[in-house]
Amino acid sequence: MEEFGMKQSNVSVENREKISVSGVISVKNFDENEVLLETALGEMYMRGKNLHVESLSLETGDVAVKGTLDSIEYRGDKKEGSFWSKLV
Repeated sequence: MEEFGMKQSNVSVENREKISVSGVISVKNFDENEVLLETALGEMYMRGKNLHVESLSLETGDVAVKGTLDSIEYRGDKKEGSFWSKLV
């Protein structure tokens, strides 16, 4: 999942109805209006209607969510700093 020491997480949204996320560490909470994931880059909040976790593999770090997506928000960035911030 990590390349050259950098953590990775990818998000793919298809027609606001199917959301695929990689780099998932855990599913912290979910209901039909919100899904909260812990990813390699921090907490990810997905909000919408009729959301449900379609598939989950913590071995590969992949999650698929279906429903009507209204928003995605990251909180608590877990990045360790960019190359330039480490030089300063």
